[in-house]
Amino acid sequence: MLLLGLWLGAGLFMTWATADSYDSVDRALKPVTRSGEQALNDIGVERARVFLRYFAAEQNRYQLRQWGLAQLVLAVFLLLVLLFATNGNKWMLALSAGMLAAVILQQFAIRPRVIELGRALDFASVDEMRDERRSYFNYQKGDSYLEFGKITMLLVIGGRLIVSSGERRKRRRRSGEVDAVDNTENGHVDRRVRTSHRSHRGEALGGEQDKVAGAGVDGVEGD
Repeated sequence: MLLLGLWLGAGLFMTWATADSYDSVDRALKPVTRSGEQALNDIGVERARVFLRYFAAEQNRYQLRQWGLAQLVLAVFLLLVLLFATNGNKWMLALSAGMLAAVILQQFAIRPRVIELGRALDFASVDEMRDERRSYFNYQKGDSYLEFGKITMLLVIGGRLIVSSGERRKRRRRSGEVDAVDNTENGHVDRRVRTSHRSHRGEALGGEQDKVAGAGVDGVEGD
């Protein structure tokens, strides 16, 4: 569960960080100091906007590559954990394998094209490279679908593990109740046996138990 939580949390954080990086460009273009405003005027607002958006895009591309490598490790580790933790449950392993396949497809097929096309479009105007721009958005859309699919599979796996954990706790609780009842019954039998034993061989006063018991036995045999 910890692994799933870390993966889901990190994925949501990466999504937020990517979206916020472009918002930070707009914030940077509104300096709050006089010296910052003067520097921006010297560069030119539009030129500064283009360069800052290029910088933000490069940051996102780098983080995306590193996060993709981290997800490969997480996907392989999750597959191994579920293999042993669920005793080879086919549905759980199929979901985990699907997540691994989605990560591989993103890392080696889709995102390299997103990065390549994005760099080509960084300094292009809106009216330029329309085919490349259309292809870029299509690749981005496919990447978003895969990301949504991974999040869905993570939630399904997490939900199934929670249900399985609850079922195991119930079985252990029932097993404990059965053991407690068995132990109580055994103790009751033991107490009755000990009481019966004491009634036949109660301890005599003054340490004369053996003499009294022996006399009783000899007397019966003599009759």
